[in-house]
Amino acid sequence: AGVNRVLAEGLSVAHAEVVALSLAQQRLGTFDLTVAGDYELVTSAEPCVQCFGALFWAGVRGLVCGARSADAEAAGFDEGPKPEDWAELLTERGIAVTTDVLRPEAAQVIRDYAASGGAIYNPSRG
Repeated sequence: AGVNRVLAEGLSVAHAEVVALSLAQQRLGTFDLTVAGDYELVTSAEPCVQCFGALFWAGVRGLVCGARSADAEAAGFDEGPKPEDWAELLTERGIAVTTDVLRPEAAQVIRDYAASGGAIYNPSRG
């Protein structure tokens, strides 16, 4: 399991997805999770552009997402210039993609986070 560590560690790349992938790779002793088994990444929302890129080299066989990028952006997060056909691009690489799993609930968590004053961190925007 990975949690967002951007603010706690002062690292822009420490999104929960990247943390989860990194911990799995460390624990299994390989940068390529395909050699260790069939692993999937389950996330609260679709990947931002950074996390999307990380999926290509992590070795996961699947991605399961709750909220959409639009839900995160509505709360103020900058998801970056991810291609519209991002799911197809992952599928072409052998990574199965499942989206909208409990989307209303996942989107509500993001809205609640923003409404509670949770930090919305974006480059050059604080």
